[in-house]
Amino acid sequence: MAKSTAATRRKRHKPSHELLERIAHNVRVLRVHSGFTQERLADVAELDRTYIGDLEHCRHNPSAATLEALAVALEVDVVEIVSPIKAPRKRRL
Repeated sequence: MAKSTAATRRKRHKPSHELLERIAHNVRVLRVHSGFTQERLADVAELDRTYIGDLEHCRHNPSAATLEALAVALEVDVVEIVSPIKAPRKRRL
């Protein structure tokens, strides 16, 4: 059995904190906009309620399957969950 070398080992890619913040923010905004509590979103997406809370606080790195489950539950495209946060428009006086 050959030993693994640094050249053959692949480093696990960690997502940037910016990406996790973006996902956390978007999930929370979309959840609130949909009128869901964390518990209700978790039920619809078939996830644990604590997972939703932890996700909204950047404590989880969601898989593609989790992002898809959230998108289906929120009735949005996955792109809306991972897209950059848009700055709110300033209101004209």
